[in-house]
Formats: sequence, structure tokens, C-alpha cells
Amino acid sequence: MPSDRSRPDDGRPAIVQRLLAPAGEEYTSALSSAVEEARAVLRTLQSAGNGRVARVAQELGGLSLGPLDPVQFTALLDPAKQVDPLHLERLEEAVSIMEWSLAEVSPVDVVGVEPGIGLRDAVAEAIAERGRAYGAVRTAALLRGGSYSAARDERLLGRLPFRDWRSLERELAPPLVVNVEGRDLDTVAGLAEFLDGGQKIVLLVGGPCPPAPLARLMAPGIFVAQTGDPEALERLASFSGPAVAALVPEGAARFVHDPGADPSMGGVVEVHELPEAPPRMWVGGISPSQQAADLRILERWVRRQEAGVSPGRAGPASGASGEGRLGDLRDSDEGSPPAAPDPAERLAAWLLSRADIDPTEG
Repeated sequence: MPSDRSRPDDGRPAIVQRLLAPAGEEYTSALSSAVEEARAVLRTLQSAGNGRVARVAQELGGLSLGPLDPVQFTALLDPAKQVDPLHLERLEEAVSIMEWSLAEVSPVDVVGVEPGIGLRDAVAEAIAERGRAYGAVRTAALLRGGSYSAARDERLLGRLPFRDWRSLERELAPPLVVNVEGRDLDTVAGLAEFLDGGQKIVLLVGGPCPPAPLARLMAPGIFVAQTGDPEALERLASFSGPAVAALVPEGAARFVHDPGADPSMGGVVEVHELPEAPPRMWVGGISPSQQAADLRILERWVRRQEAGVSPGRAGPASGASGEGRLGDLRDSDEGSPPAAPDPAERLAAWLLSRADIDPTEG
């Protein structure tokens, strides 16, 4: 996982972690339930498989060191109770990964953007690393249901990129806090691919900063905020869907895009502060014209809002042809579900249910 880029601690990470703690605890609670279920499955398999093999080996005595393999001999005695040693090993590994994630990984990660990596790639790496726990849960479910295939499923015990996360996993996604310099915000638009389910990303921006880098991420259903006050992130923390925010230095725009305020309009944009002068200086690889384009996106959202035009429909004549067609699309591979039960119960039930595992899924 990316390490924090060194920066004097100004207290912001601690405040943001406190605000996001409830979302992180929800993930931890769900994973804890899954671990308990996986441990129970492991104990059952060890008792039915390895324990019986050990007893047979003891009874065979010296013969077990010769031509008689106690594993094969046990399978001949009672094939139904034989446990594949490789599968048992994989289950033990899956349980270990889940236990490690619970004990060692903070519910609200704080990571940094290292030179040469870029913001989007640093976030992708951090999320894929956190995905190890989800891959371990899936492995345990496949092994319990008898659907595990080493050729197909071995990858699940490694880093699991966000593109391979399922809907429930995205709903329970733990928050991510990222230390980033303003000059490294040139790939901020790439964060859009991670804004699904309940994923929340907060950027702690240092140094010179473009005026409105998060404007490109505004879309129906996504909470977006640029602010200078960490406490203002309470709205992000309580938002039920995907959200991204940046704590920006003086001189940058302050605004909030709240999808819940007026869903029919794709959300309400509140602009609290704008730069006093148009951008004239490069910030890292971000040109003044790119910075100005971000401000125009913000301006067009406000104009459409004032005109009563949803961003999902064609905007006024003054709007740009491409930027006004955000659409009110939601990634829903399961339709619009009814009120969901407790996430911890859902993930534990998922682990125990074979029906939730598609053996053909690669």
C-alpha cells in the first residue's frame, strides 16, 4: 500500500478519520462477521479432513512412511469425508488474510501519492490492496460451496482491483484519505471509476492547487465537495452513496454538490467561494486553460440549476455540448433493491450462501 508522503501533521488526517469512522466501522463489522463464519467452516473441514487423516496415520504407524499414503488411505475408507489438502490450505490462507486485515489495517486508511505514481494510480493501488479481504471472503465461500477452482480462483488471494469488486463489496467499501500535492491533481478525473456503491475518498491537498479540480467529478448520485474546513465533511460522512471531497488551501473554490438535495435535478450545487482572479499560472502539469475549464464546468452546473434544467437533459444554448450530458445513469446489476438488512449480516450470509457465487465468474 502506498506510504504517506511526508508532510507536517496539521491535524487534518485525525479529524477526517474521526468523521469517517462510522463508515469504516461498518466495513469492519461486516468483515468480522465473515471471519467468524470462515473460522467455523475451517474448523469443520479440519475436523472432517486433517484430523481424521492424522488419526489414520497414527494407526498405520510405520506403514505410513512406506507405500501407504494416509491421505489416500483415508479417502478409500470414506471418500465423502476426504478434504483436498490444497483446498484446506487455501481456506487457512483466506482466514489468515481476513484476520490480518481486521487486526492491522485501519478502517479509514490514510495513504500518500508518491512521486511518479499519480493520484489515480495511487488510489487504485490502495483500493486493490484493501480488496485482499474481499478476495479472501470469496475464496472461503467458494471452498465451502465446493465451487473453488485453483485455475480460476487463485487470483482472489492477491490484490483485488476495484473493477472486480461486486455491488455489496462496493457498498461496504471503507473510506480512503489521500495526502496529495496540488501539482499531482492532474489525474483527479480518473477517480470517477472508483465512485460507486459507498466508496468515499477525501483528498488532503497541500501546496499550490488548481481552483476547482473536483468539478469534473460532479455527476448525479455522487457527492462532491471542495472545502477548507474538515468539519464541513460531516455531510459527506452521512451521505449514503459514493462521495469525494478535497480539503483545499486558500485561493481555491469552495463548493458542494449534494445529489440528495434535489435528485430530480441531479443534485444541488452550492458555491461558497470562488477565486478572485482567473488562473494564469501552471500548477504542476495542469495548464491555466485546464484550470479555467474546471471553473466553467462549475459555472455551467450553477446556470443549469438556476434555469431549472437537469444535467441529464440538454442544457441551455450557452452550455458545452459534451459536459451537459452527464445522464442519470446508475450502475445497478441487481436492480433497485428494497431496504437492505444490516451490512454485517449480509456479508456473513453471503459467505454461507452458495447461491451468491457464480462458478463461471472469472
